[in-house]
Amino acid sequence: MKNGWVQACFVGCDRVAANGDAANKIGTSGVAILAKHYGIPFYVLGPTSTIDLNCPDGDHIPIEERDGEEIKTMWYEKPMALPEVKCYNPAFDVTDHELIAGIVTEKGICRPPYTKSLKALFDDKKGQRNGISDIYITRRNQKWPSRNPHPPLSRRKRARLQKLC
Repeated sequence: MKNGWVQACFVGCDRVAANGDAANKIGTSGVAILAKHYGIPFYVLGPTSTIDLNCPDGDHIPIEERDGEEIKTMWYEKPMALPEVKCYNPAFDVTDHELIAGIVTEKGICRPPYTKSLKALFDDKKGQRNGISDIYITRRNQKWPSRNPHPPLSRRKRARLQKLC
């Protein structure tokens, strides 16, 4: 990232809260923080089935905790810590919505504010194409919103991303 070799980050997700906070494998949040530091857009990809509008934010996403013994003994020839050492071993972490440039689903790309764009994925109001608000969601064959804080992806990268939608 520091050398400018990365133009965008794309990660999967296991769950997305209504405000756009996203849970994924441990370490994902750290990658998002680095991307933000270097001005690289960070995208979360997942099906709409991972979005939970009843979960207000990442603080309400339950995080699986694995056995701490796994850290001390499972992967090593000899134990790496004394038996009395306690280990915290979460399987997931939560990436704050403020670090996420877009949430890519099969229905389109949601942009901030996520409380509105994620809700729009599931709304079936008149005046919205396929139940999706054009204000907050970039659809296939549309120009990127001018209020997007990140520059558009190259034509080739955008085409690959749009195949996902």
